[in-house]
Amino acid sequence: TKENIQEAVAFVEEKVQAGGGTNIDSALTTAIALAPRESKRPFMIFFLTDGEPTYGVTDPKQILANVQKANVQNLRIFTFGVGTGLNAKLLDQLTEQNRGDREYVDFKENIEVKVSSLFDKVSSPVLHDIQIEFPKLQTVTLSEIYPKAFPDLFKGAQISVVGRYSGNGDQAIKITGLVGEQRQEFVYEVNFPSKMLDNHQIPRLWAVRKVGFLLDQIRLEGESAGLKEEVVKLAEEFGIVTPYTSYLVVEDDIRITGGRPRPIVNEEQAPAAPSAVWRERVRSAPEPAAEAKGAASDMETASGEGAVKASRALQSMQKAQVADAVTDEDKADAKKTSEWMRKIDEKTFYLKANVWYDSSYDGKAAKTRIRYMSQEYFDLIKHNPGIGKFLILGSAIVVVFENKVYEIHP
Repeated sequence: TKENIQEAVAFVEEKVQAGGGTNIDSALTTAIALAPRESKRPFMIFFLTDGEPTYGVTDPKQILANVQKANVQNLRIFTFGVGTGLNAKLLDQLTEQNRGDREYVDFKENIEVKVSSLFDKVSSPVLHDIQIEFPKLQTVTLSEIYPKAFPDLFKGAQISVVGRYSGNGDQAIKITGLVGEQRQEFVYEVNFPSKMLDNHQIPRLWAVRKVGFLLDQIRLEGESAGLKEEVVKLAEEFGIVTPYTSYLVVEDDIRITGGRPRPIVNEEQAPAAPSAVWRERVRSAPEPAAEAKGAASDMETASGEGAVKASRALQSMQKAQVADAVTDEDKADAKKTSEWMRKIDEKTFYLKANVWYDSSYDGKAAKTRIRYMSQEYFDLIKHNPGIGKFLILGSAIVVVFENKVYEIHP
């Protein structure tokens, strides 16, 4: 109303003073204190800041603990970081722990547009406190579902969920959530086939999301050997090459050589497994090594331009709707790697000593050798129609198909 607007303007003019400090803790606890304690409706806080905590409680861990201590049911915190001189890790942890979303606005972007678009979205909630259940899973086992926690659903938005399953059969999926304060339930019958020949991009989309989730864990909570190895393994298998995956592979080289690339291994020597190709290519290429050094710094730092860059990049991976390059930057990166890495449907191939190796080949399994363009070659395609799309790579290929390894040779 006109009266409320006048009252708000008067409050800002008379009582709000810019003292040069940033009291994040007091701002958040004051806002949380306004929340109703019994309501089932989400209570949303929009936190805009251009800096780090410099006044009052300045320890990020203590600020997070104080927010958790407030223990407001259905609290949502949406953070807006303006510029780059701020604590991106703190803002990201606030949103992760309180089921909100994060947004960063640099000096070239219009903050009014970004804030307005979020307010437009959240002004029309459809479903919150969403849970997805699989009540009749006698014949299907599900695992590694992303996102881990389901965000609220707003008008015009969608939530896509990816995961892995084993087994097959018809199953029921139950989705529950609150509309206002009323719980609603939706049940869908879904078939999980034993083999799906369509939608080959889904495995790589799942891998991109998982890598984004794992890298964010490393960035916010610290690196562990298990997390690092899992990221590297997925990156190798699905051909996910970004500075944020590469740095895990080349970081030891960086520490030893100060960023100078290692020489590539003997090109005539066949690799023990395609992973050797991936690792050596990433290690030996000067540009990825330099990028990886910067990415390592971005991942480790809490504040500044690099921290904001890392946050935006990893959030993009976690929310990916398509598996492969969509931006001009992504396409440029894909072009750089196309000389030594190719993606065909669900498979990734690496070039080593003029041979294209399937990333799922472990280097140990026995190979069936077939001469290129021989009668045996055409018989292979005739009896295994799905293999043809992989053989377009050329006359020297090692491919795993239907649990068998075929070596096509000139």
